[in-house]
Amino acid sequence: MALSLGLMGLLVWAMLPARSQFHPAPLRPVAPECPKNLPDFVPSDATEVPGVDLSPFSKPQRNHVLFRLNMEPCTCGCNVSLAACRIGHPACSACKESIEKILAEERQASSQ
Repeated sequence: MALSLGLMGLLVWAMLPARSQFHPAPLRPVAPECPKNLPDFVPSDATEVPGVDLSPFSKPQRNHVLFRLNMEPCTCGCNVSLAACRIGHPACSACKESIEKILAEERQASSQ
């Protein structure tokens, strides 16, 4: 009985093909100023973002802009919100572009 189990185990082991050790490539390179090992995305709660002028907006519009900046992840791959990336990594160009896009969208929406 033990012999047949041993032979069966050897047969199964011999039939298993060698498995390649594939590692998925990142979707986009992470900016050098951003940390590499980060937890899952967690929204932030910033009420002020450096370099972002919210004075042209009414209070409800300002709240909506801040909501978007705190809830939308930065596209640089750092896995933090746009507001948190701007606060922690002011040199991040992806963050700056995304924030400018959001401000332009909100200005356009407020003019309609």
